[in-house]
Amino acid sequence: MKDANAILSTAKETILLESNAIANLVNLLNTSFIDTVKIIYNLIKKVITNYSGYLYFNNLINLKIF
Repeated sequence: MKDANAILSTAKETILLESNAIANLVNLLNTSFIDTVKIIYNLIKKVITNYSGYLYFNNLINLKIF
């Protein structure tokens, strides 16, 4: 097992890498995103997602999206 400093270093590096990736998602947003949001809103009005990537459409249909 790695020592405590190596574990912390790896964790910090991973968090920085992932946060940069998330920040860069801003550059990918365009009108397609808006169109998608409007379609989903008009179809179901209520969407709840959980940690496993399922969409719950008014508790009737479950779709795996990830």
